[in-house]
Amino acid sequence: MPSDAPSGPGDPTNPENPAHPDVTDDSRGPEVPETVDRPDTIEEPGTTEQPDITEEPGTVRRPADAGPAGDPNAPVRPRLSGRELVGPTMIFVGTFLVSAAIALPALFVGKLQVLPLDTDDTVVARSTAPAQVLDQCSLDTRAARVVTTPVTRQQRVVAVRPAGRSQVTLQAGTSLRADDKLDDCSDGTISAIRDRVTLDRETATFRRSGSSEIQYDDKQAPSQVPDREGVTYAFPFDVPRRDARFFDPVTRTTVPLRYDGDAQVEGEEALRFVAEIPDTDLYDRHGGADTAGRPTVIVRPASWFGLPGNSPTTLHLHHRSTWEISVDPATGTILDERITIDERYRLAGQPHEAFSLVNLATTLTYTKSTRDDAAARAGSLERPVTVWGRWVPIGAGVVGVLLIGAGIHWLLRRSPPVGTSTDDRPRAADLGAGTTAR
Repeated sequence: MPSDAPSGPGDPTNPENPAHPDVTDDSRGPEVPETVDRPDTIEEPGTTEQPDITEEPGTVRRPADAGPAGDPNAPVRPRLSGRELVGPTMIFVGTFLVSAAIALPALFVGKLQVLPLDTDDTVVARSTAPAQVLDQCSLDTRAARVVTTPVTRQQRVVAVRPAGRSQVTLQAGTSLRADDKLDDCSDGTISAIRDRVTLDRETATFRRSGSSEIQYDDKQAPSQVPDREGVTYAFPFDVPRRDARFFDPVTRTTVPLRYDGDAQVEGEEALRFVAEIPDTDLYDRHGGADTAGRPTVIVRPASWFGLPGNSPTTLHLHHRSTWEISVDPATGTILDERITIDERYRLAGQPHEAFSLVNLATTLTYTKSTRDDAAARAGSLERPVTVWGRWVPIGAGVVGVLLIGAGIHWLLRRSPPVGTSTDDRPRAADLGAGTTAR
């Protein structure tokens, strides 16, 4: 029988008991929604409402990712400050400078130690004593005539095309002239040669892919010399103190170039080399062609040569010379040359001890102005090599080592003592809190 006593919250029949959600009281009427105060700002989905925390005076609010977990008052440290970057930056720059000091001599200096593409040199050599010269005008007279006159050798070496990073073509024009005019039929020219050769810029030797041609007379085509070997007009950088090979344009032969010790040229250190050009029959070597109006063969009556009789006599022109070359050891520039030339007409097929007629006998050496110019040219070629190969690497290495040491010292000075941390230092926020509390 139902009881008239009111049911309490523990009564299972009470519809307000949450243990019975299925029990509904229809007599209460429709449910009226409660009025809800909405915030002015609508939270984005996925956001979590933060609890309202009342801060105590002196408390510093910290970002969520700052300081140790659970310690809102831990000191705030930036990732890297400007002062903290000083040490690593010095170490980085110092390491770079040391690396550059090591790499410069190996990678960059080698590009400077090559034959220059702007070569344009003029060399003048004069006879040390009056030379003996065959007067070419006497070829049309009744007897040969040999005169005595000073002789000048002039040579101009110019860089021409083809030229590039690894090769350069040098064109050398060389002339021998008598200083005193021999006669109205001659301008004093004894011989003239134009040599054109493509050289390797590092080794100063002939490149097979280039050209090598020598012209002895402007009325004749140049002679090709595909088998050319040895140096002639320049040596490579860092000349080794050992024997080499020398090419003689007059005879178109390659001979040994003997190292003959050190020398001094206008106060500059030099290496001395000697080349001996053996007696060569130029008529056979040049195929019977004349050289700059100088005949390689003369056919005259025996009396014209001073021999008894008038029978036709044939003489061939023979050439022999000695080259003493002084070279700058650093740049390979030729500082001085002493050239001894002995050219004679000899009876064809006869031994050298037989009769001979002098064509040219002289010893030539560079003039002082030429030696000075050569020394200055060597200095201009050596200067950038010395700067970039010695002084810049030394300076970069010293500065680099100092920067590395300074960077390490900076880092050690900025580091805290062992056993302490930055959290043990007084915090400005704590000091401020204490002041506020008092």
